[in-house]
Amino acid sequence: MRMRTQRILAALLSLVLLLALAPAGWAENGGETGGDTGSGGNETPSLSAAGLDLDTPNTVVVNLVPSDREGTTFATDIVNAKIEADLYLVAKAVKDTGYDSYHYDFTGSDFSSLQGAVSTAVVADPNNQNDYETMLKKFSPIAQEAAKIVLKNTVNTENTPVATAASKITVDNLDAGLYLLILRGSDLNKDESDTGYFTKMTKEGGGTNKEYADAEDPTKDVEITATRAISSDYEYLFEPQLISLPAKSEGNYNTAYGTWTNILNITAKPDWKPRNGELRITKTLTKYVDQSKENYSEPAIFVFDIIGRKTSDENGEIIYRRQIAMNFTSQDQVGKTETLTDIPVGTYVWVEETYQGAHYTGGATTTFPIQVKPKTNTAASTAETGEAAGSGSTVTAEDVAEAKFSDTDNNTHRGGHGIENVFTFDGTNWTNGWTTDPVEAKDGGAV
Repeated sequence: MRMRTQRILAALLSLVLLLALAPAGWAENGGETGGDTGSGGNETPSLSAAGLDLDTPNTVVVNLVPSDREGTTFATDIVNAKIEADLYLVAKAVKDTGYDSYHYDFTGSDFSSLQGAVSTAVVADPNNQNDYETMLKKFSPIAQEAAKIVLKNTVNTENTPVATAASKITVDNLDAGLYLLILRGSDLNKDESDTGYFTKMTKEGGGTNKEYADAEDPTKDVEITATRAISSDYEYLFEPQLISLPAKSEGNYNTAYGTWTNILNITAKPDWKPRNGELRITKTLTKYVDQSKENYSEPAIFVFDIIGRKTSDENGEIIYRRQIAMNFTSQDQVGKTETLTDIPVGTYVWVEETYQGAHYTGGATTTFPIQVKPKTNTAASTAETGEAAGSGSTVTAEDVAEAKFSDTDNNTHRGGHGIENVFTFDGTNWTNGWTTDPVEAKDGGAV
């Protein structure tokens, strides 16, 4: 399943960075306005501060749902992901004595190793001082390093409020300064495990604005650190971002223009994709007959057809199709299990044993369809339960949906043979082939 990228055009999170981290001391006519360039060992070069009030507490409002998605499935689902906003103070904003400017002070900061990078990034470039792409290239890599510091160390947050039913997260009483914003699922751990909120994501070609572009090959896809939140159906991936408070209003990149605001509104822009669940197919033989004793050396082969639909209607739209084979070659293999992990969460599946060989008979012991649940057990999903259609039993989120089959020897002692169909999808077209080797089929991309 391909990643579906959700690009939000209103109040881009990255734009917030540009509003407050514009080149220092540049006036409208392109000349310098003056100002201290920072004299202390823990200070960065200065930024324009005309009309700036550093004493008023600041507020950040994170909107999880853009206006064009209100009332949609997206709006409901992302709230169910129980997202929190972690704000880490990277550096304090300090007014320069005797000048209408300010600088960032890293004294006592857990992010002091980033001071040099921030100092370089805020230096004015007279040729590109208001250029969006240039500023994004400067600060996106710094945000990456800041996120890695959070992952590897104990760093205190300023606040970690959970999203409200209105799909907004409000963080109040923030001092002026440079912050790292991390959006994450409140039910996940701070690690990179299956139940952690730190993960990796791929930015094609180094990102839309080449903000993560590889220096030697700007067209190369780049893997970055991201954070995530998961609902019962979807996984949301967020890029760590740097923001500065107070910020400039009116969409201005340069701190020399516009008015300062202590209330910053941000609209998140996650990448999101359907979550996959697991289906376990278990096959049991009540008796295994070694046919090789009668000049027959083929294994006992059983073939299963798996069909997935959006609803429990057996005539509904098919969204998943796969065939698998199980080979039994000895008495020690009277039971086998194959687990499929690529089925979208919520899919209703039917599993049919379409081939038992010539000397076995049997049938399903499971009532179909079975609804596939999330494969990761989290607080968000464990609260969800679903009735497996027709099964008479409840399947909770931490359980793996299972189809069970049992066969017995029919005493015919006749041989049999089977192949496994392999269907592959390249994003445009389907192709099929066949193999007698289940391992080869699995590695070859059976779907």
